[in-house]
Amino acid sequence: MRAIVGSGAGILIALVAVLLLSPAAWATSYVPMADEALADRSSLIVVGRVLEVRSSTVPHQAFTDYVVGVERTLKGTTPDDPLVVRVLGGKGPNGLYLKIWGAPRFRPQQRVLLFLEPHPDGTMRIQQFFLGAFYEAVVDGRSLALRDLSEVQAVPLPGRSAPPPERVRDFDRFVAWLTDRAQGIVRPPDYFLDLSPGALASVRAQYTLFEAGGLNLRWFEFDSGQGVDWYAHQNGQSGLTSGGFPEFQNALAAWNDEPATPINYVYRGTTTASGGFTGRDNVNAILFDDPNNEIAGSFDCATGGTLAVGGPWYSGQNTFQGQTYWVIVEGDIITQDGIDCFFQNSVDGSKAAEELFGHELGHTLGIDHSCDNDPSTAPPPCSSDPLLDEALMRAYVHDDGRGALLNSDDQAAARALYQQPGNPDPTAAVFTVGSDGTVSSDRAYFCGLSQGCFNAGTGADLAERIDVTEPVEPGDVVEIDPHNPKRYRKARGPYSDRVVGVIATQPGITLANRAEELRQIPRYLGALTLLREAGIRPLLGSLLETMPTPADLRVPLRLGVGALSTTGAEEEPRVNLARLIQERRAERGWERAAAKLPGRPLMALLGRVYVKATAANGPIRPGDLLTTAGKPGYAMRCPDAKRCEGAIVGKALEALPRGEGLILVLVTAK
Repeated sequence: MRAIVGSGAGILIALVAVLLLSPAAWATSYVPMADEALADRSSLIVVGRVLEVRSSTVPHQAFTDYVVGVERTLKGTTPDDPLVVRVLGGKGPNGLYLKIWGAPRFRPQQRVLLFLEPHPDGTMRIQQFFLGAFYEAVVDGRSLALRDLSEVQAVPLPGRSAPPPERVRDFDRFVAWLTDRAQGIVRPPDYFLDLSPGALASVRAQYTLFEAGGLNLRWFEFDSGQGVDWYAHQNGQSGLTSGGFPEFQNALAAWNDEPATPINYVYRGTTTASGGFTGRDNVNAILFDDPNNEIAGSFDCATGGTLAVGGPWYSGQNTFQGQTYWVIVEGDIITQDGIDCFFQNSVDGSKAAEELFGHELGHTLGIDHSCDNDPSTAPPPCSSDPLLDEALMRAYVHDDGRGALLNSDDQAAARALYQQPGNPDPTAAVFTVGSDGTVSSDRAYFCGLSQGCFNAGTGADLAERIDVTEPVEPGDVVEIDPHNPKRYRKARGPYSDRVVGVIATQPGITLANRAEELRQIPRYLGALTLLREAGIRPLLGSLLETMPTPADLRVPLRLGVGALSTTGAEEEPRVNLARLIQERRAERGWERAAAKLPGRPLMALLGRVYVKATAANGPIRPGDLLTTAGKPGYAMRCPDAKRCEGAIVGKALEALPRGEGLILVLVTAK
């Protein structure tokens, strides 16, 4: 249950109750549209980042404008950079707000994939209102393209079966597929993913924030490093031997410890102030046992009832990262009288109090319930998602001894309101580049092969992900496909001078080459610095020659854990590779030069790898040079080094006296 009072000043209250009702029905319906149709009907498709969110100035209408910086144009011509993407709904004239169910909503700094149409007013509109609006979510190192369809209902065309559930898309593969289609290369979709229920829950999780008149609520003190003082009423909480004072402090600490936000609730001790919600008294306090009888009735363990009420007072508006919010000026919490029996009958009364207090403090921060079984409320039902059901901000206390424990949905809600611009992932490592080109990290990390990052595997070869025009498998010798630029195929014919490498299994070093993500490109720069030191510049050809040297790198940057593998942690000048990349990406053409996608085959460029071989040109002995064979994808003995010049696969490390088989080869394609 929630109550909103006033238009310019008010109080928002959330009650914890025991309700079980049917789910809500949504007001916006649609018929699912194939990605092919969506792409073909869109004049402009872009990958970008939301720079600002603001109310539109269109007279007599209610729109929200999203200012989007364009990272990459997949189809069409970008008229402006940044773009203004105008979405129906939001603040209108005379202080009125318009709510449209299903209207896309984005956060500042959110990465998006948008299907757009130009409008006569000079702005862009999203194709099919919300169907052309995707946002990026990163799960286990993989970028996913998601649509928020939580407020809309899919319906079938007349006479057809019910539409299938929305599928998750790999962001990079979807981008590559759209790029190809825009260039006239039509191929089947290869970007849909089948995620486990747990992984799917984590990407579908959607916290809910308090909203009044179309605006969310937040404290602004934290942005300047200030704290917000909190007090506990001196009478203490009945049913707890501690009086509830340490439990309240632990609950405050749970939100303060959220690592990516500057939330700072400061415990200042006890107070005699007892205004509660009877009127604002300029004291942020928790009152125990409802001293003013503001919650009608009393709690009864036999019949249930309300445990506590918590919420923020707000007055006036301010902006943060281009988005307008109500300003929270005070927070209060009241526990119901009679809940001493709840604590006494609990698995752990102290932890139950800690969880209850932490939940109500979340409300005072501007966070609504993660889920609620009341269909009259905004959050989805708790049965809809295990992750939402495990959140501290669930509408019902878990009472299982967990205490004030934030899960990822609680953290996402806090970060949506309070994470500062440019504030990195708190788990991120700082990588530095020394004057001699040495790359070092300030902490330990692990980089898994599945994430397609540098130093990912356990083998003894250097590999990169490639695009191929036919199926390949580990051990295949591959060459440049002369009919498809920048793509590869199995080597065909003896002594092929187009040979470039061998399909690998678990390389020791992987170059993922995700040019679509600017944040990924610094990985290659660091990797290439190390490769220069190893003296293997010729193997990477013109791509290496386009990369900057360490002398080009000057200002600070933080990279995510697992960006690349180095040793040592000496203090060196930090570098802003992201800024350098943004300035030079067009002139260097990195999108085109390094457009490799995760999940594509790995091609070994150098090192030891197993290779398909044939003795068709004579028995193979350790030390023999190998070249391409007549059988596609196979290597054979090279009897004459001069004849094999430019067509060398590598040097055999094992023998193959007859027939065909896999042998270990030191790959040195040249």
